[in-house]
Amino acid sequence: MSVPRNHRLLLVGPETERERWALVYRRAGFEVADPAMAPGSESVHDFVHASSCGGEDLADLSERLGAQRHPVGVSFRCRTGPGQIGSFIERCRDCARPVVLALPALHLESFRRLHHFVASGLVGQVAELTLLLPRGLPQLIEEILTEDDGGPALAGLAMISVLAGEPIRWQDGELSPAGGRDLTRPLSGTAGKLVVRVDRSDQPGGNAIEVVITGSQSTLALRMGQEGHEIRAARGGTQRVLNSYPPSDPMAETVNAVSRFLDGRDRGYADGHAGLRLAHNIHSVLEALEHPSPAADEPRPSLSADLELDVYQKLPLRWGASCPQRPFWEAKFNIETTCNQDCVFCFAKNGNMKVTNLSARPDLVTSLPARGIKGVMFSGGEPTLNRCLPDYIAQAKSVGVTQVTVESNALIFSNPAEVARCRDAGLDAAFVSFHSVRPATVELLTRTRDSLRKTSAGISNLLSAGIEVHLNCVTNAFNFTELPEIAAFVARELKSVSTLTFSFVAPLGRSFNRPDIVPRISQVRDHLSDALLACEQSGVAASVPGRCGIPLCFLPGLERFFVEYRLREHLKDPNRVLNDRVKLPSCSTCPLDPCCQGLWRNYADMYGTSELGAGTQNE
Repeated sequence: MSVPRNHRLLLVGPETERERWALVYRRAGFEVADPAMAPGSESVHDFVHASSCGGEDLADLSERLGAQRHPVGVSFRCRTGPGQIGSFIERCRDCARPVVLALPALHLESFRRLHHFVASGLVGQVAELTLLLPRGLPQLIEEILTEDDGGPALAGLAMISVLAGEPIRWQDGELSPAGGRDLTRPLSGTAGKLVVRVDRSDQPGGNAIEVVITGSQSTLALRMGQEGHEIRAARGGTQRVLNSYPPSDPMAETVNAVSRFLDGRDRGYADGHAGLRLAHNIHSVLEALEHPSPAADEPRPSLSADLELDVYQKLPLRWGASCPQRPFWEAKFNIETTCNQDCVFCFAKNGNMKVTNLSARPDLVTSLPARGIKGVMFSGGEPTLNRCLPDYIAQAKSVGVTQVTVESNALIFSNPAEVARCRDAGLDAAFVSFHSVRPATVELLTRTRDSLRKTSAGISNLLSAGIEVHLNCVTNAFNFTELPEIAAFVARELKSVSTLTFSFVAPLGRSFNRPDIVPRISQVRDHLSDALLACEQSGVAASVPGRCGIPLCFLPGLERFFVEYRLREHLKDPNRVLNDRVKLPSCSTCPLDPCCQGLWRNYADMYGTSELGAGTQNE
């Protein structure tokens, strides 16, 4: 019988941390190398454990590791920035080096079992995650500010980060009457369609923390205290204990997890991206406390006549019926005229597109927060072709813009280095064109070879870097029958994207007076309806936009998917009709009229207005 050889380990980090970990690793049978050995020497070790690493430590470690492929386990400091962690993960990925998040909380047998229960569908579709702490939110804030990396609150936040599967958008607690922050109120946020909260525990036993998972079928709770751990399940008024665990050594369980991984017995370890999500969530907590949510009566942005901005209300990056949030104002800048695709329906090719030279007019960005504008979208053309894009992103973030988005086909982002430039500058999200899952259709629409593969690679790189991805499918005569297929693909293969928008091709630019490109909306209606309902059933957040959407009367009963319908309580000019839109006199009697933008005037010139109002019956 063969006996597994001892694993050779190199510990990197502060001396006190090395000594603590060395003791536990030796007990597990590891051979701990002399810390003076070079991490890049493959003859020295099978695994590198770097404890308490900050941003500079990670950069230095990456250089020292060189191109060797041995796995590395990293304990990040709680104030290490997402950009620093993302850069480290990217460099490791370039040389095929696995990264294990050596955070003891994630390797506890109790949490591993809880994660298994969730993954196996015991709770159904997860709707809410709650972290309960003895002192509530102040405990979490205290650990972040004091950089208490081993504190129970940070351990709970790490668990929430893994369960959510993506960065959480937090919102601050309310202000107290004295004007200071009331940290006794829950901190809430969203991750996709999940609601996430940090609150005070009302359970007896002052040292215990609890992670609660509420799903469509049942509720699971992991309670962790000095007396041990317990997983409880509740369904239909009945509660029972699923598992209980005696007190254990979290460091020892982490070492056992590393050993199983190195022996090939366990692939369920927490990879470095779990650390990236945790870093995003810590950063977002601080952002939420520093930048309170807008007041309910926040006014429309004040724009002087010389600032000819394309400004509009936008839904938050993550929007769900279970987590209503206030919209914000966003300014859109077209910063590039050229494009690396040649789409048959491109509306930017209309001769009227206004291009803004932000290098010559930096005030257009720096003045936005003071005018009540919280978001910026950079568009074009293809904005990633403008080499100043990272500078524009950094400038917007430096003056207090909270949401920076780039509207792109993501071809450039198939190069991870381009993603890193934008991520390090502060990019929050990408609004990516995604018109089909069939390569032939994509090439027909974009007139660019290999577009689908490159766009898919760009989406993957953006998600890996912790940047939110929102997909935009422009519905046209060539792809409208594929809409349900696109919805199914996103639900199956792109589960980490935040939203899927179904725009309707604008009858402008190359699509002007082109019935071969612009289909009748009545032809599209059933396919779009099937796609929206498929998204809802599979948990994909889908929407129909206002500016490039269709009148609400075409999809009766599905108004909830329309952005303007969701914004109906916030619209400043509910009855305003844009110059490029038309409505019938009978529209004024429709209850949806205040939140409907009507029909494109150019569309009406092609097909008439008979579909309006009666569009659900006319073909």
